[in-house]
Amino acid sequence: MRDFDKLYEVTSKLISTSLKVKEDLKKMFKQNGYDITTDHYALLRFLWEQDGISQIDLCEKSCKDKSNTTRILDVMKNKGLIVRKVDVKDRRKFQIFLTDVGRELEEPLNKIADIYATDTFKTISDEELSLFTEALDKLSK
Repeated sequence: MRDFDKLYEVTSKLISTSLKVKEDLKKMFKQNGYDITTDHYALLRFLWEQDGISQIDLCEKSCKDKSNTTRILDVMKNKGLIVRKVDVKDRRKFQIFLTDVGRELEEPLNKIADIYATDTFKTISDEELSLFTEALDKLSK
């Protein structure tokens, strides 16, 4: 049997690390002149891969609930990054499309995220990173 205190410590570190990564990347976007959160960035990445994806699919892919996704998309719409269109096949659903502004952010935001990731993981070997990824995959199932 595993020690509850040890598992609690790991869980706490995972949560605090996740929050730190989100905050640090958001700061880096802001320092480079982009008023984008990591939640915006995550949804933009899905849209860069598949423009016109349904709002429901975005919820599933981003592991966010419907109300949070709706709130994030509302902000993104107000910033001119996306538009919502009623799905012609099912009027109860919405499809999310990038605007030109949202599409133009792909290269600069990905560059910033790449610089951030490279710097953040520079002290972790490829083997450690692989093991860490495997462990996270097991936790996320």
